[in-house]
Amino acid sequence: MAAIMKIPGFRFWLVIILLNLLSACTTPGGSAPPEGSAQATPLTDDPQAETTPHPCDPQPGTPFYFRKVVAIAGITQEPDLARDLPGLAELSTSRLRHHMDRLDRFVLASANNVRFDPYDSQTAATVRQLGERHSAQFVATARFHDLSLHYPWGRIPLTERTIFTPKIHRDLIASLYLFDAQTGTLLQNMDYQELVEGKVIGFPGNSINVQTSWFSTPYGSAVDALLGTMSHQLEEWLACIPFATRVRVVDGMDIHIEAGHLRGLRPGDELRLYNISQITGPRGPVVSETPGQWIKIQAVYPERSIARIKAEGEYPHARLGDYVRAW
Repeated sequence: MAAIMKIPGFRFWLVIILLNLLSACTTPGGSAPPEGSAQATPLTDDPQAETTPHPCDPQPGTPFYFRKVVAIAGITQEPDLARDLPGLAELSTSRLRHHMDRLDRFVLASANNVRFDPYDSQTAATVRQLGERHSAQFVATARFHDLSLHYPWGRIPLTERTIFTPKIHRDLIASLYLFDAQTGTLLQNMDYQELVEGKVIGFPGNSINVQTSWFSTPYGSAVDALLGTMSHQLEEWLACIPFATRVRVVDGMDIHIEAGHLRGLRPGDELRLYNISQITGPRGPVVSETPGQWIKIQAVYPERSIARIKAEGEYPHARLGDYVRAW
């Protein structure tokens, strides 16, 4: 008691308040809600949120189960960008495919040796060629726009004499693009921007290409996370678009298509033919589609199937190069 009397008045009351608070926190059952009262449940534990399916959930027996072929074209970057990270575009292309593979939702075609400017006038023709070459329904690619370094005293370009400092930041600005391989049309694009801090400089002045192990560095990890985000964005974009493939052989009522059980097809599946024609418009070739007959899969092989037209009708007959879609 004598020791307490030496404490100044305001400190004495502060000690008393703290002791009361500690006493309340340690009292058994002091913070428990009354018996029978409702308790808050975290949103993540909501069973309804966990069981609500995506409207285009790829369940077997549904048309969303069919796998679409996506050609991954080489990622590009602005000229003279990231000279300390040689091979970044090539490594990122293979890493994007790696993330897409892990989704187990698509048949992927490697077109990493083909690079193009998404907004070039010849891009549509390039995309159509890739679609034909790889029997792809879509072409996806990305582009790095800005990977500039930021120092405490301002933004300066990277040189071989760069002074290393722990306070360096680096931009990570990129875009994702998705094209329709049949028409060459840009369907979707999305921009990404992030500022990364830490070990963000690669190998200035050297010719060492970045390797997979580089993804464990702070900047490499940010790039890897971005590529993973891009793969999920592609999955979201493509989820509700109907599966499609080309007609390769027409033999009377039998139709040979370039998709088999590797793309989820099974005997008995029904698909619809679309007659494709190309007309010349004021801005170049325009692809026109006319709905045709329904067909039923009869025999399935790994990469092709044989289907039969269900019934003759007033629709145009199937032709080589026509498309078959899920609906």
